[in-house]
Amino acid sequence: MGIDGIGSCIDDTQDVLTDWLAESLSPSSKDSWMGWAVRPLFAPVYMIGSFYLGLGQLCVALFRLIGSVFEETASAKEDFSVVGKDASQWEKIDVDNQLYDNSPLKDLPRFGFGVAGAAYQRDPEYFKDHAQWYTHAPPSKDPAKPLPEWHREIETHEGRQALLARLQKLKVNTYRMSVALPVSMKQGGDYDEKKISQIVATCKLLRDNGIRIEVTLHHFAEPNYFFDAGSFHNQQNVREFVLFAEKVIPILTQDHKGEPLFQCIYPFNEIGVDGDFSRKVRGAFPPFHLLRFREAFEAAGNMLAAHNEIYTSLKGKISEKVKIGMTHQVLRLVPVHPLLYPITYVLEKIANGIFIDYFRTGVFACRIPFIMNERHTVGPYKGDVLGIQVYTRAQIGITGSVPQQGFLDWIVDLGRRIFGLPRPNMTKMPFWEDPYAIYDAILDVRQAFHDAQRKMECKVTEFGISTDDSEQRARYMRRSVHSVGQAICEAVRRIVRDPSALEMYMSSEKYTKESYTFKERLEIIGPQILSGILVWTLDTSWEWDDPKNVQSFGIGTPEGNPKKGSVDY
Repeated sequence: MGIDGIGSCIDDTQDVLTDWLAESLSPSSKDSWMGWAVRPLFAPVYMIGSFYLGLGQLCVALFRLIGSVFEETASAKEDFSVVGKDASQWEKIDVDNQLYDNSPLKDLPRFGFGVAGAAYQRDPEYFKDHAQWYTHAPPSKDPAKPLPEWHREIETHEGRQALLARLQKLKVNTYRMSVALPVSMKQGGDYDEKKISQIVATCKLLRDNGIRIEVTLHHFAEPNYFFDAGSFHNQQNVREFVLFAEKVIPILTQDHKGEPLFQCIYPFNEIGVDGDFSRKVRGAFPPFHLLRFREAFEAAGNMLAAHNEIYTSLKGKISEKVKIGMTHQVLRLVPVHPLLYPITYVLEKIANGIFIDYFRTGVFACRIPFIMNERHTVGPYKGDVLGIQVYTRAQIGITGSVPQQGFLDWIVDLGRRIFGLPRPNMTKMPFWEDPYAIYDAILDVRQAFHDAQRKMECKVTEFGISTDDSEQRARYMRRSVHSVGQAICEAVRRIVRDPSALEMYMSSEKYTKESYTFKERLEIIGPQILSGILVWTLDTSWEWDDPKNVQSFGIGTPEGNPKKGSVDY
């Protein structure tokens, strides 16, 4: 079997034991009082089980360490997945050569390279009297990093021309924006005609100059009245948001010179992060509630139900060329110490795991030991596309996010923090610099739809790095784009190995012939499984997760020029 095989078996055993513990120890709202009383008696079982799960992780690490000494490890050129276990393997890949000369992305027609942004994050002052974020978490200001004034790009001819010039300098072909919900949506599900018409005018200019447009409706920021009424916990709010979408989407997707103006609509951005995890579990987003798992799950389910209703209502009424979907952040939490495993398991489950399971099974449910065992009534995901958003596989130590993989790395990082030394491979958020994460995320989502036997187009709608170091930015961009190409190739290989999936993705019988080369299959299947990548973001922006500091995401400067290191994108 080999060292890696044994390690994989232990990983699989951990997953089975964890699912069993979650199933056995997760209370349901339908439980009797006796059920609620008895379950805490299983606490020792859970603690012992968690200990052995952590011990299993330690064994995996030891097996792989032994394997690195006594066995020749696979080359990153032969098996790209080894980079995910050992980031030092990046040094053995000639990324520059593969990026410019041999990248599979070159063989994909009309592949989207673009940038994504959100109105509130680019111009929070404009939303001072409208958005719940400004009311409950006023942004700080950094004179050295002035934020762009989003409203000028929408309201004035000069601003629109300046936005176009910025995008052209960056040489992107796709721009994803938000509809600025706090100022565009009115009570009762109505909309601000002037604001929507300004957005339409801006996007007509971009479309006339060859830039494809995508839009999110709910992008974290929402009107004060909507938030004060309970946000998506309130069914009246849910209904009003659906009405707003039903009125606005036909306007945004109107015909413009034979094509829909907006070609891709996302009613919701990152339900997992905003709808449940950060508002109700982490306490990081307004209303800053902690560990309210049931409330988090309820809100997320209501948002999914609203999305499905919007899709059902509008599909067939708007151009068939318009794609409706949602975006999801694949948030992986990796413990660097076995004792942290139960914590990272629970947090990743509510933020990411229940959504991946939803895409796979069509059932939105959540089981957390001693806390909840619930299933929402929302049906299977309805959509033409899914936006994948990813920044890192967060390495979690006792002191928070750390820059490397493993317990010893955490010890070294702790010493660096105590003595005020630089922390290599960390970004300003702070996240671990992890370009492999985008490969992992694409395959996780693709595998979920593969298991569900659903043909689903995906695109990376956000990835990026917050850094002032141009060398770090260039390194991250090159390696991330390389990871995307590798993920597409691996996803196509999995489809080719599955006859039923191959038939689903091939448009005619001739393409199933064995005589076709992998490159030919890549050209046919590739655009169907991943159609583009969008970097976060256009320029300097305020970030939700760090409201007291202006971050350094973005591939452009406030003056509209490409940042050093971003040209590789």
